[in-house]
Parts: sequence; structure tokens; C-alpha cells
Amino acid sequence: MVSQTRQQTLHASLSIADDASEIPEIDSTLFDTSSTRKRARDIDDLLDEEPAKKRSQSAQKTWFYARPAGEGELERNKYGQKLWYCQRCRYGTGAPQRARDHMAKRHHVTIVEDESTVSAAHKQKIDDLFNKQQACQEGRDIEQEKHLRKA
Repeated sequence: MVSQTRQQTLHASLSIADDASEIPEIDSTLFDTSSTRKRARDIDDLLDEEPAKKRSQSAQKTWFYARPAGEGELERNKYGQKLWYCQRCRYGTGAPQRARDHMAKRHHVTIVEDESTVSAAHKQKIDDLFNKQQACQEGRDIEQEKHLRKA
């Protein structure tokens, strides 16, 4: 029974091959070549464009204590993040906070990063909101308001 199935499959594949020789040629004038050319030009334009602007490196003081990747060491991790390698030993990490912790624990070097402009702006906004709320509360006596609400 198995040999019959193999023979049927072989016979079917041979008949398909015979039928393939009878397929007429395709008329190339039926296809729109202008859209194909336009797509090719678009792809070329994308390849010619300059890459997107990269972020500037943060944690400048931490990177001061870094060294380039050595032989057999990866320059970037699997997520594309640049790896930090200690100048004084073979330690490496992708997280700047871990690098600062390493420098403090192993080499007794304390690294304090400057506050970023975005973080400073956020803190300033919060301070402004608290000051505004405090100004609104200055003329109010909360204990008196509680007493009046109970009455």
C-alpha cells in the first residue's frame, strides 16, 4: 500500500511537470513598470539619507573612567547599548549606575553626575506648583474651616 502511494505521488509530480510546459508566456506590457521604478528610487533615496541624529552621551563623569573594549570584549550588548569597561580592572557593564557603584566599592572613587537639564526643569516645575499652592493657602485657617464644616 505504501508503494502505491509513492507511485501515485511520483505520477502526479510528473504530470504537473508535463503541464508546466504548456503554460503560455506572460505579456510584460501588462505590468506597470513605472511603479516598480518609483519604488526603486524611493529605496535609493532612503539609503542616501543621513542617519537619524544620535543622542548625546549622558553620565559624562562616569564615562571618564571607562576604557575601550579590549580584544574579545563586546563593544555593545545585545540591546545595542554601549558597554562601560573599567580602566583599572576587567569589570564591564551596560548600566552607568552599576559602573558608579563599582568605582565606589572596588576603587573608592565617588562619581557624582551633574543634574540633567530635563531633570532640573521638572524639579523647578514641581517647586513652582508647590509655591503657588502655598500662596493660595496662606490666608486660610484650616482648623477654622474644619470647625465651620462640622457646624
